[in-house]
Amino acid sequence: ATHMDEIQLYLSELLCIYLQPMPASEEDDEDADDMDGRIVYQQFADIRGCEKICDLLHSKYKDRDPSLSEEKEYVCNLLDALSLALASTVNQHIFYTSKTGVQTLLQLIRSKNFLKQGCLQALSFAVTNHVEMCVKLVELGGLKTLFAEFMNDKGIKKKYHKHHQREKMEEYLCCILVHLFCHLSDVHLLRLVTKFKEKDGAKIDRLVELHAKYLTRLEENDAKELHLRQQGNLDVETFTERYSRRLENGLYSLQLIDLVIAFIFTFESASSESVVMKDRVIHSLHQCDMDIEQVRTVLEEYYKVTNDEDDEEDDSSKNKNKNKNKRDDDTDLGLGAIAGKLVNLM
Repeated sequence: ATHMDEIQLYLSELLCIYLQPMPASEEDDEDADDMDGRIVYQQFADIRGCEKICDLLHSKYKDRDPSLSEEKEYVCNLLDALSLALASTVNQHIFYTSKTGVQTLLQLIRSKNFLKQGCLQALSFAVTNHVEMCVKLVELGGLKTLFAEFMNDKGIKKKYHKHHQREKMEEYLCCILVHLFCHLSDVHLLRLVTKFKEKDGAKIDRLVELHAKYLTRLEENDAKELHLRQQGNLDVETFTERYSRRLENGLYSLQLIDLVIAFIFTFESASSESVVMKDRVIHSLHQCDMDIEQVRTVLEEYYKVTNDEDDEEDDSSKNKNKNKNKRDDDTDLGLGAIAGKLVNLM
């Protein structure tokens, strides 16, 4: 392309604004804002907006990358709009009923081009707390696509450096795996678990490698923070502020990774395969000079933070968080409770 239609670019920006969760302030009627948000998402679902975005991206960019900077911005806006829409239950369900939507999204991920990171993010929203979508992903052969990316530890290609981050893709992939473990059962769950037994437990090794990566990063950041605080160079923070910063510094990805490790470690089957997987987890951790107690500690903290009603949170911080997607809050609380149950099984 030698020219990007500015009107298309502006419309893609407006679409993202249109699909943003409604902002709230102390004076706002929260129920009215919530109703406005539902109307917006319902209207987008009525025109099967998510399916149309996928079809548009597939027709134009499956086999080529956007070339102009404006065109890249246009594509990024469409991918953001797709994720924003799939954060709503109504669009998530309509996308599930689409004959081609999920399959198209998987094809775009397999293309391994400019679209990959945005499509992984969209898929992570699509499967969140949606049992049928998780089952459909498995039935469409999505596990092969996911694990091909999960096992990819290569650096980002130079031409994608500005728009792709390995850490973000690892986060999206682990988020998808967590929800698959949460919502699959019977034969579909067995197909997922079998993936971790293949090739002498190579995927378990990769999982532990990611655990070591993010735990080390978090410990290094905590040490720097302690040093700054001892020198008096760090502003006083509330618990919520510090916890939010630790999430951004790798704790969130570590929580997701350790949930998957715990699911594998506590998986029970009639055969001896569950013992083999448990032994592999322990062996891989020991190879990295780590142990299962570190996983347990991370999940215990996750459970405590998301379930402790005595957390200190003043009115101002509550108001600041009003515009956070409610589904995100519910999901975090749900995964925190699951973390607590897994700790009891470990």
